[in-house]
Amino acid sequence: MSLKKYSEMVGLKIIYDDSYDLEEFLKRIADNPVEPYRCFECYTMRLNRAAQRAAENGFKEFTTTLTVSIYQDHNLIRDIGEEVAKKHRVSFVYFDFRDGYRQGHNKAREMGLYMQQYCGCVYSERDRFIDMKPEKIVRKY
Repeated sequence: MSLKKYSEMVGLKIIYDDSYDLEEFLKRIADNPVEPYRCFECYTMRLNRAAQRAAENGFKEFTTTLTVSIYQDHNLIRDIGEEVAKKHRVSFVYFDFRDGYRQGHNKAREMGLYMQQYCGCVYSERDRFIDMKPEKIVRKY
């Protein structure tokens, strides 16, 4: 996981949750696995878990790496973050990091960090291949 590797490289103490409750996610979106519905469910699950961890550990605030991506719905992230923050009695810290997206990718490449080419859900992974032109698909035999 790149966040873990990065935090170790720079000596940053961080609490993160790299679990992916695939079964629960699939249950939630089974009847409607399209954007933006699936994103709403994913953000809700992830941000709720982050807010819960923050509250359990006595933190007053929490945030997410989702706010780095130019491909995510920042308004939806902010709205859900603020809603789950109320539920767990913590604050959601939103900052729009999109201006540094390309710079961050360049730095990650320099540091040898993995960068996935999809948001993380199985549907977006599938979609990135559906949209690819045949000449861009690399096959390894």
